[in-house]
Amino acid sequence: YVSASAKLKEILDAKFEYWESQKGIEVIKHRMSNLNGDKKLDKFLISFVKLHDNFVIDSWVLPWLVDGKNVIKILLKADKDIRVKRLANRDNIKNLKNARDLLDQKDSMTSSIYKKAYGVDVLRDYSVFDLVIDNSNLSQEKVLDIVSKFILYSEKI
Repeated sequence: YVSASAKLKEILDAKFEYWESQKGIEVIKHRMSNLNGDKKLDKFLISFVKLHDNFVIDSWVLPWLVDGKNVIKILLKADKDIRVKRLANRDNIKNLKNARDLLDQKDSMTSSIYKKAYGVDVLRDYSVFDLVIDNSNLSQEKVLDIVSKFILYSEKI
């Protein structure tokens, strides 16, 4: 498993837990005007994909940057209200409007980075994915079951 987020934080020498935090938002703002860290991360991930088999990478933009017979691209998405509640629960945010504002800000700025860097709309263009799962009302176990069965029966492997 490779977490693109963790790797990017390492490349940027950024110390914070979540992108929706104050420090995370500050780092995203910096990334908007300086794509060097993102480009370095993407080169690393593309190289990783070429050199390894049987792994999972979580990344907002990698699905648009790699292709191949042995690459399965899966998008996990959820309804905005569900995402807001998950964020509020995770970060103990009492006011859902505050959680929504943080999430909207993070999503908007992050998507603008990838639009600027690669011309892709990561929030709306799902055309590159082999499977899109709306996990708004699914347990982690159910999502894992769906993904496992899809990979097992995929003709891409």
